[in-house]
Amino acid sequence: MFAAWFIAYAVLGVVAAGTTLTIGVIVATAASAVGELMNDATASAMRLLRYYEEQHLLQPQRRPSGYREYSEADVGTVRRIRSLLAAGLSTTTIATVLPCVREEGERLVPTCSVMLAGLTQERRRIIQAINDLQTSRDALDTVIAAAPADIRRAAESTD
Repeated sequence: MFAAWFIAYAVLGVVAAGTTLTIGVIVATAASAVGELMNDATASAMRLLRYYEEQHLLQPQRRPSGYREYSEADVGTVRRIRSLLAAGLSTTTIATVLPCVREEGERLVPTCSVMLAGLTQERRRIIQAINDLQTSRDALDTVIAAAPADIRRAAESTD
């Protein structure tokens, strides 16, 4: 039961210093306990770990049995991936950027000048996307405002 509880929290990134997480062994040997404890968030996290591996963002060690073993360093890598995804970067961009960032407390710090230039370009792309969305919103506002009052009232009553 402890192993299943541990995996549910370790996969989500809550790992004590010096620990190692082995997903396959726990899932295979404690399937009923994992099934009882596993919620959607944990299942999603496990799928994300495998996705990150498919995208070459994460390379966990493998046991002779083939089960993945995630170290504390892997947990840090996942935190950095999640931060970069939250910043709007694609996994393709993250694959390039990831080797050039380190964690400093709660923030990521660039360690390569080339990466900083790429991040600046990505920021420009995001700003342009925001501007395009604002233009689209303004166009919709114009169309909505042009509707006759009775149609606007009818639409508001269905909201």
